[in-house]
Amino acid sequence: EAKQVYNQFATTSHAGGKDATSGYGGPAIRVLLSMASLKNSPHSSSPPKAVLDYGCGQGKLAELVLQDESLSVKKWVCIDQSPNMVHKAKERLHKFGNVV
Repeated sequence: EAKQVYNQFATTSHAGGKDATSGYGGPAIRVLLSMASLKNSPHSSSPPKAVLDYGCGQGKLAELVLQDESLSVKKWVCIDQSPNMVHKAKERLHKFGNVV
């Protein structure tokens, strides 16, 4: 049932999914980024080179991270229960060339 709901969101672009600055996207994504420690991982002396985004949705978080040239993320892996969401994420992120 959830897969059907998110597939529908992907095809109708619900209000929260329009962009990363509106709806739940802006505040939630900013909090996630502040918690992610992509610049200084507590488990490593260097930032992560790859990110596994489980529940990638339409790729809003990935887009914000990949736009930040101060981060050295080389690969972003998108996973979601909705194939339509993964397709939307890949459409959004194709310009970065390092998204699978």
